[in-house]
Amino acid sequence: MTRLLTVLAIVLITISQAKIELDSEVSKPKKKAEKTKPKEEATAEKKAESIVKDVQPNKEDTLFRPGYKGDKPDEVEFAMHLKKFLGFEEHERRFGCDMVLSLKWTDKRAIQMIPEGAKTAVMPSAEAKKKIWMPDMKITNQALSGGSQVVSSMVEVYQDGTVSKVERITARIYADMGGRRAFPFDKKHVQVRIASATLMLDGLKLVPSKEGVETGSDAFIGAPFNYKSGTLREFEEVDGLLRKSRGELDILLARATAPYVFSIIVPTILMTSISWGAFFIPIAVPPYLMPRIACTLVTFLALLTHAIKIESSWGGEGDTWMDAVQNAATIVVFSTVLLNVFVLTVEKWVDTDMAAKMDSELRKFLPCVCLLVGTLCFFITSDALIPMLAMAIRLTLLCAIIGYFAFCMIRIKNFEKKD
Repeated sequence: MTRLLTVLAIVLITISQAKIELDSEVSKPKKKAEKTKPKEEATAEKKAESIVKDVQPNKEDTLFRPGYKGDKPDEVEFAMHLKKFLGFEEHERRFGCDMVLSLKWTDKRAIQMIPEGAKTAVMPSAEAKKKIWMPDMKITNQALSGGSQVVSSMVEVYQDGTVSKVERITARIYADMGGRRAFPFDKKHVQVRIASATLMLDGLKLVPSKEGVETGSDAFIGAPFNYKSGTLREFEEVDGLLRKSRGELDILLARATAPYVFSIIVPTILMTSISWGAFFIPIAVPPYLMPRIACTLVTFLALLTHAIKIESSWGGEGDTWMDAVQNAATIVVFSTVLLNVFVLTVEKWVDTDMAAKMDSELRKFLPCVCLLVGTLCFFITSDALIPMLAMAIRLTLLCAIIGYFAFCMIRIKNFEKKD
């Protein structure tokens, strides 16, 4: 029994020693890997540091333009792509936009920024500005309040030395949109201008991109204007010692007329037409006397209120197309008031049959005059012809109304002679 226990103890001791040796052999590679890992990381860090040191530029590479030793200015190709219009402030002559500004120039010194084995180097603009020269482009006609904000910006360097910079910018732009003489059929030219904030004309020249102008498909959804066309151009501007090459995106916009037609023009036409209703009310029946007078006077007051509301909402600028239309409607409705009183006077003091005949004539005369004036208004919408249109409308209406009064007075005198 003692021998059996001794054998079992020896077997257990042997097994435990074998297990300890196996665990030690397994743990040796792990410790070796742990020892070698810091060495590998240190090697990689040293290699990265050496790469960064290799691409550290000279100070002149970031401070001076590529061709500063030559006589010719460096050319920077530019393009501006409109993504979204962010609202108009016509009274302040400002508009907001979301746009993409693309710049492209050549700088052989920037090739060193491309890592070995790579075709291009892409980096944030803030980081690129520390290592390569940048043209420092700014929007020069941004509004004083609001200004512009860079949403995203990146720089890409190619193996041939071409450097491309793309920025997405939201900006509030000041633009001389011109007058609103042809409102609501007016067209506007708005511009976005850029220039270098540091270089003059002899150091940098902008060149429009051949890609043309692009606008997003939803750029003008909900805007009061529709996009017509856009052009890129470069022009030189000299103001004393300030000599700049400027790039410009010129956008032609046409006002969306439908909302104004239904909110302004249609109510004006309806109120003018209602005023003619007085001449369809029987003249010989006393109970209808007050409705005839009320129909014309109430319409005239409603038209004046409508005109005041229009004036306060968009503001007048002298003789505009809308002013011409409102003046024409006012003259017609006021003439209707006077003609109605005139007809009632003839019915009371001259002859009932003559008054009835005048009623019948005015039912045709006033619509014809209004049709003639309306044709003039909708065929003449050019800015340059608006003053002529306003004068033509006033002369046409005054001649027609005064002429009809004169004709009726002659007829009354002839009637009195016969009597």
